[in-house]
Amino acid sequence: MIGWALLSRRAVARAAEALEGDDKGVRDEIGFLALHQAIADHLFPGTSVLHTRARYALMVPWMMQRVAAEGARDAERRLLQAEAVLTAQLVHGDSIGLDARGAIGGRIWLRARRPSAQPASFSYWTALSAWGILLKDPGGGAPTRVEVIQRLARLRHTRSRGEDDPGPDDAMTSPFIAMPNAPAEFGNPSAPLDLVLTSAEKTFLRRQLIGVLREDGAQSYLARLAATGRPVDAPAPWAEGVARHADAADRAVLTLAEAAAALSAIGRALYAALTEAAWNEDRQSSSRKHAKVLETARERYISVALRLDVDALARHFPQLPADLLQVLAATQEWLRFGASDPGVLRPLYGEAERVRKGDRARLPPTLGARRRRSEWVPDLHPEAVPLNFRWPNVTRLLADIAS
Repeated sequence: MIGWALLSRRAVARAAEALEGDDKGVRDEIGFLALHQAIADHLFPGTSVLHTRARYALMVPWMMQRVAAEGARDAERRLLQAEAVLTAQLVHGDSIGLDARGAIGGRIWLRARRPSAQPASFSYWTALSAWGILLKDPGGGAPTRVEVIQRLARLRHTRSRGEDDPGPDDAMTSPFIAMPNAPAEFGNPSAPLDLVLTSAEKTFLRRQLIGVLREDGAQSYLARLAATGRPVDAPAPWAEGVARHADAADRAVLTLAEAAAALSAIGRALYAALTEAAWNEDRQSSSRKHAKVLETARERYISVALRLDVDALARHFPQLPADLLQVLAATQEWLRFGASDPGVLRPLYGEAERVRKGDRARLPPTLGARRRRSEWVPDLHPEAVPLNFRWPNVTRLLADIAS
């Protein structure tokens, strides 16, 4: 029996926000992930940290078409039920040796027989629009999932009646472009399924990705990588062997990205070391775990971090918060002048955290922050790492569509 639960849109949005604000397990107390999102959205439009495998970009429309075939009523609930069926099929496939790595919600399904709080239709919705699979509304926005199912149901009903002169509500085309058909076993709870693209599916998705543009109308870095038709074997998007595919404008962004990643690693280590120092003061303790991580991060990343042109970053990405830019500039200044006492940055980092987290902040000199620090455990706080700009997700996507 397929089990499932209906989650409110607000609950799903909160969960997704938590994941998008979490890069390799490091919480974003100061706001460095604004850099991650701005740069990743520019280089790799439509991608998300929630993405696992490329075939989901087809599976989501297939699910919606199946749900719509049963009518428009109670669409959201039935879509969640279809998500549960899909997860069950992929878990079944994995159990018999098929390639279903990256099945969304697989562990939750095995444990509780329910779909993930961030189901595939939620995680890939922006991608479907950005990659031209989901058609936008006349106003340029993307319809909601429920609206799409309702449109598909009305379109199916109109066609089944064979009307030559449909009414204004029925005079529509599919919200999805023409795409490969779903496999025969799709939607059958007892049939195994995998995440390997067929040749036709690879051709379709590669064609869509090659057409993904930047905001200025030029071909995106994601599109240029997809056009190679090959998987990418590079540790970072600015690595020499892969950056040659970028145009001049994106090479400039990649230069900013590399330096921003390095500076963010130091900034994250600084936050943890400052919190650790305050925690030590509160408890008369002597933990040095994150102080040592900061020393290592500073030695490893300082030369690249100092190359970040914060003014150029602000010009390229005017949406970045002013307080984040101030933190970046101040961290560079601290590095340039010896980086001897992290404590001089506590007021600035504390204020940045307060602006972002309010009464959940740990660094400000308040009783509330001290209470929050009492719940903090140095050994459980992840060690700082650089931003990756969704590169692991992008490389998996490119591997899936490679010819």
